[in-house]
Amino acid sequence: MKTLAKLGGLCLPLIFGAALASAQQSPPRPPQAPLQEQSPDKTFEGSLSKLVLAEKVMTIKDAAGKEMMFTYDELTQWVGRDASPQGLGRNTAVELKVTYQETRGTNRASKIELIERVSRD
Repeated sequence: MKTLAKLGGLCLPLIFGAALASAQQSPPRPPQAPLQEQSPDKTFEGSLSKLVLAEKVMTIKDAAGKEMMFTYDELTQWVGRDASPQGLGRNTAVELKVTYQETRGTNRASKIELIERVSRD
């Protein structure tokens, strides 16, 4: 009986120590969502064919007639004279160079450069 009491006295602190250590461990973290795959930066040059300010979407047509649609947001960098979505509506004599990333089938413009057309009169 004394042996059983001594054995219980030795095991009891070990059991409580293990329970305390497992209770102090942080709960397992949920798995992280995979990072969105973004393509490297691409560029497209052409003239503005359509602009929808409310949806922040523009369509640009290159010299070969290929059209591409781009979205822009508050992080999009605008370069050039009167460079803004509103400025595009006032100045139709511009060529655009759009730097963009393709993400989930959408072309998000990171930089839009306005290039003034030079008239050759």
